[in-house]
Amino acid sequence: MLPIASPPKRVDLIHRIDQAGAATRSLGDPLFDTSTSQGRLLVTMLAAIAEFERELIRERTGEGRARALARTPKVKKPNSEKVQA
Repeated sequence: MLPIASPPKRVDLIHRIDQAGAATRSLGDPLFDTSTSQGRLLVTMLAAIAEFERELIRERTGEGRARALARTPKVKKPNSEKVQA
């Protein structure tokens, strides 16, 4: 897969490669061929799904952190005047 993070950047990269008269093809999967409309659609859809999954992971991670912070007991530092004997 292309090493560009966001779908718009992937589409732009595919468009620039196309404008240069070149295409991206996968040797292992003939569907990944950006010289065809089907290949461009597939790459774009997979990039969008990957971005969606990253956002879900961020949301779940944030929710998990919030729950962990909520159940962690708050520890207060002892007052130095009371601790001295």
